[in-house]
Amino acid sequence: MIRGVEPILYQKKEVACVYRRTIPVSGIRFLTKPDNAFQIGLHNRKQPIKLPAHIHNCPTPLSISEIQEVLYVIKGKIRVTIVSEENAVIAKKLLSAGDAILLKSQAHSVEFLGNARVFEIKQGPYPGEAHAKHYLS
Repeated sequence: MIRGVEPILYQKKEVACVYRRTIPVSGIRFLTKPDNAFQIGLHNRKQPIKLPAHIHNCPTPLSISEIQEVLYVIKGKIRVTIVSEENAVIAKKLLSAGDAILLKSQAHSVEFLGNARVFEIKQGPYPGEAHAKHYLS
């Protein structure tokens, strides 16, 4: 396991993963498995480098069955609670500036603990407000 990477398991399946700002890396290191719908990598460059212009190929049509989401804390703190579809708490994680979480499956809630700024990345296309979320009771 990579120091600073905290997988969250539910029924032997990774449902989320926390990435702490302290992850050791030299150059580039990809943190997700090759078959994950989102590919998350971390760059740490000590010298100037220019990556050549490129396009990412898609040799076969992609199909996803779950919408994944990444929250990256720029400033402040948040608490993310991972909840099963049966509304049972799986895990609670406190994230600070520089930390991120990949939400892969199951439900989640987010508490903004004071003055916080968070960058959110979610798979699209966006289906519209009426179809975007299912709230647990």
